[in-house]
Amino acid sequence: MNSVFHLVRKDLRHSRWLIALTWLVASAILWLPTLPIEARDQVFGRFYLFCFGSWVLLYLTAGSIVQIDAPLRDTAFLRSRPVSPGVWLASKSLAALFVILPMALFPVTMILVAGIRPGFIHLSLAVVEEMLTLGMIAAFAMTIAARNQTPSKFIANVLGLALGAYIVFIIFVKTGASIPRMMDYEWCPDLYHLSLSRFLAAQAIALAGFAAAMLHFSRNRHRGHLTCATIGTVLTAILGACFWPLNFVKWFAPAEAEAPGSEWPDPSKIIFKFGQDPSAPEDETALVMNSDRSEDGRSMGYSFRANTYLSGLPNGWLACNDGFDSIITFVDQRKFQSHGDPWPGVEARMILPQFGIPNPVHSGDENLLTHTSLGSFNVDESEVVTRGATLAGSVNIPFKRPVILARMPLRAGAETIIGSRKIRILRVKVSDTRLSYQYSIEEPMVRFLGGSMSEPFRMFETIVVNASKRQRILFEGSSGGNGLSVGPYRLAIIECLGPISLDTRDEVPIPADWIEGAELIITGSEYGGTLIREFQFKPLDLKEMP
Repeated sequence: MNSVFHLVRKDLRHSRWLIALTWLVASAILWLPTLPIEARDQVFGRFYLFCFGSWVLLYLTAGSIVQIDAPLRDTAFLRSRPVSPGVWLASKSLAALFVILPMALFPVTMILVAGIRPGFIHLSLAVVEEMLTLGMIAAFAMTIAARNQTPSKFIANVLGLALGAYIVFIIFVKTGASIPRMMDYEWCPDLYHLSLSRFLAAQAIALAGFAAAMLHFSRNRHRGHLTCATIGTVLTAILGACFWPLNFVKWFAPAEAEAPGSEWPDPSKIIFKFGQDPSAPEDETALVMNSDRSEDGRSMGYSFRANTYLSGLPNGWLACNDGFDSIITFVDQRKFQSHGDPWPGVEARMILPQFGIPNPVHSGDENLLTHTSLGSFNVDESEVVTRGATLAGSVNIPFKRPVILARMPLRAGAETIIGSRKIRILRVKVSDTRLSYQYSIEEPMVRFLGGSMSEPFRMFETIVVNASKRQRILFEGSSGGNGLSVGPYRLAIIECLGPISLDTRDEVPIPADWIEGAELIITGSEYGGTLIREFQFKPLDLKEMP
């Protein structure tokens, strides 16, 4: 152990100026939270440069640490002293870890300086993520440096790799739009979590592969073996990023907030069926299909939905109309599958708080869910058999209700915290019948917890009211904004603009004193369970269906 620490001190002393420069560039991101929020989106590009610059310097620093004792160098420490390959690799790894740890702490410190308090576990996972990324970069640099005999050759390899990466990036940008995607276009939280799982798995594979390659190389000093191991590690990591099957991010991502058990909808009292309200005229069929031919005429797209009837939900609860697993089977037994996850939020038109505003949710006796999606299929036209097909599967219908997450005075500078999100009003302007306001959302992004989807109540809406004046003033305009992130820190600035109205919902001049006492209400959704129902429709005539 003494020899390990002796080598570590030697390596750090040799590369001390490069290490100091790497830390200085990496720490520049601490400047971001000291700026006014309105100015941060203007300078975000510079902080991307600081991040990428610190990665380049880390690459050079880690390479320098290994290069002074590269196994192929005549002046290497291994050539003149009885140091085992394990001790050599341990000393280089500890020296690189000494460089990486402060770099991983800077982005997390930036979250705290910004006033976000996500909790110890949240911050710890953010540190682990940063160390995983930086460790992969350092391990790759150390592997490349180990196979070069001189620093000049190492720098030449760095420049060659940079040029190759740039060429690959240009090719990807130029041709990426024309490459067909080999997956379902439909986005859902599971796919998002799976992509994060694959990204993290690829990093772990790369880190482990480079470490194993260096250990093997330090023992036999065969450059060909190291080259093959490096290429194999890169290819394996790429395959992991594309095909890693285990969605472990989904296991750790926080679940949606649940309502108290006593207030849950009672499944035994809920009536759900495919078709219309029995008391309504039967002028529509239960199953509706839409079809569309591809541009080249070789495939057909079929989407199905079913008219539904639902009753028995307590007042205030809503039923989302998506989420399904289905299979279409043709008469020759060819089968095609379709899957869709329920969207975690609720529709904006349903999210109105009860501050003198009529609740838009219908009573439990009315048909709250008029239709639900059953599947979407792309089938080669040569394989389509129009008669005798069977559509079967199940639908998942989650129940939600709108809840008020926060109330803020409608004035610049007001702020609140919802979970790990910090919301601040930046600007408010009222003129004639128009209202505009701007607010920011600051939050940590931790991939282990689902990235930007990691918060319960992750979908929320805003509305402006003035309950003290007993006026029903609604904001019904458009909104837009941008979202930028550096490391685990994310900033979104939302701009809202539109008309407001009084009880008549007509655009009228805003009273001069209306802004006094006005509030910004932030609402979200609360989860109350999921209804699962199986279905089967047969036989289908794909030509005759409405």
